[in-house]
Amino acid sequence: MEWDDTSLMIGVAIISEFQEYWQESGDDLEYITSISIVIRGMAVYLKNSETSKQEINSILSELKEYAKKIWIDYCVDAADDDEPESEVRRESDYIFDYVFDHHEYPD
Repeated sequence: MEWDDTSLMIGVAIISEFQEYWQESGDDLEYITSISIVIRGMAVYLKNSETSKQEINSILSELKEYAKKIWIDYCVDAADDDEPESEVRRESDYIFDYVFDHHEYPD
């Protein structure tokens, strides 16, 4: 991740602050949906700038992966002790991607 990219730094700061807020208030659907909306908003801004399509895709991908990683790490920390970490990570990864794309839980 290239932390000197202003757009990436702004996105990471927003996601980090929202993660802290979510940990206190805690609705997964709202959190992931909001992260999706923030990243899509960044995409609109970047498309109107002189940023190349390749760089835009890279920034958006890095923001999504960052948000997913910190959410999954939190899910692992909050999981029951008898639940295998690999299972929590796999399930959390699937849920994050699904909610990010669809703004609803999978059936």
